[in-house]
Amino acid sequence: MTSISKDEGGEGYAFINAEMYRYVVTGKVNDFHNTVSSEVNVLKLQCAMDKSNVLHIASRFGQVDLVNYILRKWPALMLQGNFQGDLPIHSALKTGELAAVKALTCWIQKNNKAEQVLGWNNNGGRNTALHIALEYDEERIAQDLVELYPPASYVMNKEGFFPLYLAIKKELTDLVKDMLQRLQPLKYDVLGCLARGQSVLHAAVSAKRTEMLEYLLSYDDDKLIDLTDQEGWTALTYAACRGYLKKVEIFQRKVPHSAFICNKDKSFPIHLAVLGGHISIIDQLASTMFLLNAKGQNILHLATLTADSQLVSHLLKNLPGMDSLINQKDEDGNTPLHLATLAKHVEIVEFIIQDGRVNIRLMNKEGFAAIGLAKKLRIEGLDKNVAQRLTLILERAKSKIKSFPIDDKMYQVLLHGKLSELNQMVLDKGFKLKDLGCPEDGNTILHIAASLDQHQLAGELLQRYGCGILMEQANNKGNLPIHSAAMAGKLQSLEALFLGSNFPLDHVCKRPNMEGNTALHIAVLRNHNELANYLYEKCPQAAYCLNKNEVCPLFLAIINWGENDLVNRMIHGLQGNMQLYNLIRGKSVVHVGISAKKSAILESIIEIAPELVDSFDSEGRNPLSYAAHIGYVKGVKLLLAKFPSIKFKRDKDEDGSFPIHHAAKEGHVKIIKLLHPTICLLTNRGQNILHVAADIGKWRVIAYLLKLQEFKELINTGDDDGNTPLHLAVKGFHLRTVARLMKEKHNINSNAINNELSIARQMFCEDEYPKWKIQRMDSLLRRVDGKRTCLIIETRNDEHGHKSKEKKYNLNKQQEAEASVATNKNNDSSSNNTTEMEMKSKAIKEKASFLLVVATLTISATFSATLHPPGGYNHDTGLPLLSSNRGFKVFLQANSLACFCAITSALLLIVTMFMEHKEHRNFTVNTGGIFLYLGLVGMTVGFSAGLTCVFTDMHWNALMFIGMVTTITMVFVVYPIFYGVALGAMSRYFQKVL
Repeated sequence: MTSISKDEGGEGYAFINAEMYRYVVTGKVNDFHNTVSSEVNVLKLQCAMDKSNVLHIASRFGQVDLVNYILRKWPALMLQGNFQGDLPIHSALKTGELAAVKALTCWIQKNNKAEQVLGWNNNGGRNTALHIALEYDEERIAQDLVELYPPASYVMNKEGFFPLYLAIKKELTDLVKDMLQRLQPLKYDVLGCLARGQSVLHAAVSAKRTEMLEYLLSYDDDKLIDLTDQEGWTALTYAACRGYLKKVEIFQRKVPHSAFICNKDKSFPIHLAVLGGHISIIDQLASTMFLLNAKGQNILHLATLTADSQLVSHLLKNLPGMDSLINQKDEDGNTPLHLATLAKHVEIVEFIIQDGRVNIRLMNKEGFAAIGLAKKLRIEGLDKNVAQRLTLILERAKSKIKSFPIDDKMYQVLLHGKLSELNQMVLDKGFKLKDLGCPEDGNTILHIAASLDQHQLAGELLQRYGCGILMEQANNKGNLPIHSAAMAGKLQSLEALFLGSNFPLDHVCKRPNMEGNTALHIAVLRNHNELANYLYEKCPQAAYCLNKNEVCPLFLAIINWGENDLVNRMIHGLQGNMQLYNLIRGKSVVHVGISAKKSAILESIIEIAPELVDSFDSEGRNPLSYAAHIGYVKGVKLLLAKFPSIKFKRDKDEDGSFPIHHAAKEGHVKIIKLLHPTICLLTNRGQNILHVAADIGKWRVIAYLLKLQEFKELINTGDDDGNTPLHLAVKGFHLRTVARLMKEKHNINSNAINNELSIARQMFCEDEYPKWKIQRMDSLLRRVDGKRTCLIIETRNDEHGHKSKEKKYNLNKQQEAEASVATNKNNDSSSNNTTEMEMKSKAIKEKASFLLVVATLTISATFSATLHPPGGYNHDTGLPLLSSNRGFKVFLQANSLACFCAITSALLLIVTMFMEHKEHRNFTVNTGGIFLYLGLVGMTVGFSAGLTCVFTDMHWNALMFIGMVTTITMVFVVYPIFYGVALGAMSRYFQKVL
């Protein structure tokens, strides 16, 4: 009996055959012994699948007797690895065959092979036997393995784990204690090891229970607490950052000095607790609150960066010793208030400035106080709304204005104008009138007074009660008191504010709110004309200030009021004004004058401030382009008269268009005529006006341009992509535009190719349009070359029995065909014309055949109706019974007319079949069609009259049929006669239906 297969396993090894494999798996020791002859080298036997030896297989299946037998006969197999690098003990552990594992460990102990077997991790650097035991939660086996070979506890696998770390993570307290006790001589070598960047103490911190951490801290003699992980954190820092409160408490109880051990980045555990927002841990580590990080920042500096207002509030209110921290500077000279301002944390800034210990005037190394930083942020345009709110808050704090909420009683006293009584109420509580305000919206008492009807209140507050400082105090929306007066439309209140204040008017009038609006903006927006006049008199420069939307009051005034005295004064104020630059970069007043179509305003602006003609709107259009876009002919003439060269000025839009291109896009032919000298200018895409009009589908512009001789020569010019106007018109599926271009039979080249080697008829996507539109486009593109379109739509049944559309393209050897068309155009034109004539002739004959069938059916029906009249015959006289009825006479006349018209139509259509001349065929078919329609109408009238004769008592029936006759007559007679070409359209429709 053969013990091995004939296939060689390589390097002298042989594969185990199926019979021997069965003996090993089932543990038949005798059969295995009998099978293995003296000629077989068992050490060279391998499983073909994973190169396991017989000891691997026996161990994997838990055959203890066979394992013991193999170990006695061939002990060297114990140190042979399989394809994965596993020893037999690894295989037994992975399958959970503990009896086999026990047998193997007994052999290891007996033969003193612990180091070779249990220290083995040459299996690709993966796991030792102890790793596998811990991985499969075999704690008892792991205990035995540690006892056999203690150093196995710190053999690291390729994933960066060593068994001691795994035991700590799994919280196997007894096993960890045993490992540590047996590793006493090698303790620091092991405990200093890192697993995935963590020491064993870090592992204990990340474990769920706390017993392991307590044991390690008791076992350690201040060595572990100094170890850092891959992020440079100590174990206490790691616990503080993760928010492990109980473990931080253990550190504080066991090793309180660990809180003063810094990380590699010079930070301390309390700093990471602050960044993590763990208030309870901060309280535990409060003794280290004075420690600074590498940037010289304390815990309050770091708290302001977290944007956690609850944390900042807790630190300021509950931690003692904050007096020295609240104004402490870091290496850059920034206090916590500076950092909160730079980080734009408004709520935190409010918390800090409400603390009486803060000094808001302190400057950093750059010489900025907190309010200076807020103003700098606003100037730089970084979150202007937030920066402006920060400025308002800090200005209020700088002015030492306290915040005292006004209650309902005080508000009622204020409404009645009793300021002396209100002042006494406030003084009794230790405040002044200037401290009164509404916390909800931030309005001061001066805001409230300015918006009331009692204008004398504002004057008294400013002159008698020292509230002048409130003139520059804004509310939560950035509105000053003059903004409030402008919103309410209170001119007298506004006058009182200006009369009672000593502040420079320019400073107040040009001050914007959160939306960038000055008081003049608001007055114009609210349509307060008198108030706007007053503000303009006080500060003319405010008329040219831009708001958040880059709109000035002059812009708004032109939109709201058009031509009036204030608008004219604002326009005249533009002369030599220093703020013209603002108006050029903002939304253009020239454009708004054009938009309003006010020629007087436009003329005044360009006369007084010609520099504004260089402005562009939000879409990059200059004034002339905008006027051309909206079709403002008078404005175009005015601009051309004043600035002739503006028509050659390119826009800043993505196309780089000129004014004439905008006129073409909107179809304004009159303006194109005015801009005729620029008719050949190209956009950035290399498109002339003909390209632009074709792309948009402006066929009237195309029609006008093609009357000009220069454009007949440019009709085949390509843009930067090689597209001709025909390419663009077909791509946009503009049927009228394509039709107008194809009329230029002698000039247009419908086979021109673009840069992608596509001709015009390949430019549209057939899936996006209905079939009839595709057929219409197809017929238009055949007008010149007469060839079939490249698109052929066929309907076929797929394998599921459903109908699907298959698109086939009939461009055989496209490039060669196009080249052939270009070189042999004269030869092709004659054959193409012949093909087109044949197709048209066939179409006429098909139409005539269809109409002939209908005419024949009409003749048959009318002839039959004559022989079988309604009501039948009188058997005595042989005459119709209803011959005296008026309805019968109508029936007879209408039926006769229908019969004769149908016969005439049939004769004409029969003649058509034999005609050769195209024009004659068209005439006879159309004439025959008209007679046929008349016949059908007569037959319908006759049928209605016949029914009326038979059912004489049913008058509603007569009325109904008269209505039907009238409707049918309108549809089939009046419409075709007066709207033409209906004959061909109707025949195509009925062909489709049939």
